[in-house]
Amino acid sequence: MKRFVAILVSFVVSISLFAQQNKDSTNNRPENNYFLTGCGDVSTISFNYERLFIFNSVFFIAGKLGMGFAEEIVPFQLPKVGYITMPIHITANYGEGKNFLEFGMGGTYIPDNKNIPAYYFYPILGYRFQPLKTDCFFFRIYGSYPLSGVFFEGLQFVPIGISLGFAVN
Repeated sequence: MKRFVAILVSFVVSISLFAQQNKDSTNNRPENNYFLTGCGDVSTISFNYERLFIFNSVFFIAGKLGMGFAEEIVPFQLPKVGYITMPIHITANYGEGKNFLEFGMGGTYIPDNKNIPAYYFYPILGYRFQPLKTDCFFFRIYGSYPLSGVFFEGLQFVPIGISLGFAVN
């Protein structure tokens, strides 16, 4: 009887190993992006890391964290005052293949604004080109406009952002 149970258990385990689902090739897309963003996010330029949470071949959620720089734009004022910015996004992406519609929410924290920290909160709507293979070109263009935040003289919010970078595993 022990031999029969051992053979039965071995048979069930071997069948279950072969019964695993094969992933669709679009679900194997890289889950990490490193990129530069120009304008947008209350930053003149920012370096960002993004993690993708892939649900299926047509939908994923992206979480982004970055570090950037912004400068006051006040006419005839020298020296110009610069600020560190920390943009954060959470977006849902829906599409097919490499092309996705991106929508979600974002925020940018500015730690020192004349001793008054500021946080801008904004919706995001854009287009994303997300590659299927690792070490490939990544691109996104999006629009946003702040819903809340402490607006202060000289720091401009550019409503369009462009991101260029690479997708890696």
